[in-house]
Amino acid sequence: TGKYMVCISDGMGSGKLAHAQSAATVELLEKYFRAGLDKGTIFKSLNQLMLLRGEETFSTVDLCLIDLLQGKAEFIKIGAAPTLVRRSGEYECLYASTLPMGILDQVSIQSTTRTVAHDDAIVMMSDGVSDALGDGMQDVIEFILASKHLKPGKAARMIREAAAAAAEGEERDDMTVVVARVVKNAV
Repeated sequence: TGKYMVCISDGMGSGKLAHAQSAATVELLEKYFRAGLDKGTIFKSLNQLMLLRGEETFSTVDLCLIDLLQGKAEFIKIGAAPTLVRRSGEYECLYASTLPMGILDQVSIQSTTRTVAHDDAIVMMSDGVSDALGDGMQDVIEFILASKHLKPGKAARMIREAAAAAAEGEERDDMTVVVARVVKNAV
């Protein structure tokens, strides 16, 4: 349908259980969106599934849906770490003030839309990365993204490495970084 989805989910805790929760959340999100369900139904259903498990099963969602035909990016955040967006050389940090899914009966989502164009970049990360980088997060990411020739995968690895170094090699939480770059199709 001309849309591209970028998503990070951070299951509570760390290790195999948190990984399994995160993977299941992203997999269900993808299936629900592909099925054409509306956002309200999708997130309400996922939240209810987590509540029904009866365990402490919480999960954040940091989702970006890019409409490749319209040049619009919708950012949906549920308890997620900040997302940094570089548009036309300017940086903006998107924050969530919501709780993760699976805590309350009603899920609260924050949604915002931005126009994106060629060479814009989106940096999504788990709280392990944003917490480790602290107040210097935006400066570190801006420095790494300053090279226009740096591929997104390499930029993501460099941001993660900077976070691990800031944590003095003691990763207390999972550290995930995704960097997406918008590129105009040369068709």
